[in-house]
Amino acid sequence: MEKKIPALIALCLLFCFVLSGCSVGLKAVDNLLRAPKLTGENADLNMAFEEAARRVRDAGIVLKRPSNGNYRSSFILHDIDGDGTEEAFVFYAFSDDKSATRMNVLSRAGGRWESVSDFPGSGIGVYEILFSDLNGDSIKEIIVAWKISETTTIKHMTIYGGQEEKGLTKDVLKPRANELYSALTVLDIDGDGRNEVLFTHFDTTTERSRAFARVLKMNDKGEIKPAGEAPLNPKISSYTGFKTEYVGELPRVYIDAYASGVQMLTEMLYWDKETGKLVSPFYTSDPAANPVTLRNVIVESSDINQDRNIEIPLTSVLPGSSIIGSDESKSTALYIVNWSHYENGKFRTVKRTYYNTNDMFSIVYPDEWKNQVTIQQHLTNRLTTFTYYAPGTKRNGLELFSIKAFPVMSFHTDLLGDYEQFLSNKNFTYAYRITEEGRKFGITEDFITSEFNAVKTQSQSSMNIKF
Repeated sequence: MEKKIPALIALCLLFCFVLSGCSVGLKAVDNLLRAPKLTGENADLNMAFEEAARRVRDAGIVLKRPSNGNYRSSFILHDIDGDGTEEAFVFYAFSDDKSATRMNVLSRAGGRWESVSDFPGSGIGVYEILFSDLNGDSIKEIIVAWKISETTTIKHMTIYGGQEEKGLTKDVLKPRANELYSALTVLDIDGDGRNEVLFTHFDTTTERSRAFARVLKMNDKGEIKPAGEAPLNPKISSYTGFKTEYVGELPRVYIDAYASGVQMLTEMLYWDKETGKLVSPFYTSDPAANPVTLRNVIVESSDINQDRNIEIPLTSVLPGSSIIGSDESKSTALYIVNWSHYENGKFRTVKRTYYNTNDMFSIVYPDEWKNQVTIQQHLTNRLTTFTYYAPGTKRNGLELFSIKAFPVMSFHTDLLGDYEQFLSNKNFTYAYRITEEGRKFGITEDFITSEFNAVKTQSQSSMNIKF
């Protein structure tokens, strides 16, 4: 019996680990972690970092990793001075104060690694690190986004660099700017051949909340100053990121943002060379006015037709449409998404789609359907019906076709009935039915299968649309 006890204990521990999930295991490892034991040619990098960290404080080390961006390692190697040798950037904290994140910079010279800078960060962790030459000296600056907390979307950005010579030496890297921000990108916004930092911020510290975009520019002396600012609509809760298109040599930047409830809006920014100012054409100072790009479907802007232009998903009510509940009661109308490109002060629609956020799919709504076809979405049986619509009488006519979404967990082919299965994913099996009236109207199997897209949710309130 005694021989079975160790095995039983081991089995119980394994069972507990499986139930707890990977996050518990990783947390336990993180609590015990000292400097990484690198091997091979980078083993001396590990030693140099340990020695440098001990000079700051002789305590245990907890490594930190950026949670976003292209660099997700605690040890990041990147050649910032163009000498053909990579520098190392290490994010870490001491075990007795894990919330105080630091960055150590190491350079390799004469075949040996040496720490050249060690900075205290401005947050509990690292959100992102970027490298870009901001002053045109062929030496890249380091842009670090520090996480202020785990619950806010606001980050603290620090820009390090502005050095004048290649080959990093002691204390040559210096913090050049510090800003709170919500989202950022690095690009040549003003077309002068040098990159700038463009960021947005939603400021709630003032009596009236305000949102704005700002451009930071570095001069030849390594000094960073604001070069332009534009107001943005304050009716938002958070930004999702940036998308860029080019008009001639100058970029136009699109920023999607979540608004109240299940709404979204898009901002656009560009640099006006004549005035030397950053412009946000969709902004209105009227607090009572709804943003021009406000929409009731959580869909981000996108280049939907691969023409290198960004289209904004504007919404319009579909006449005759409705959402039908379990008691057959009809509620609010459905929306059609009008994918529109902004040019010469106007929106030009290039495509229209219908999105069913409940059953996670979209389908094209052709221009010729306008004032002829409407949609009913049945929540109980996940059925979406497309019918004739007579705008004169405001009545729905015969069914043309319908699409049904069967939850995968409970799907069986016996449930199809007269529906034709055509697509399955981890969430639903989709099937369609075309009526005789629909075939006369021109609905075909090829139309449904080619113009239909299953969509993936980014979170409980957002959708990732892929065309």
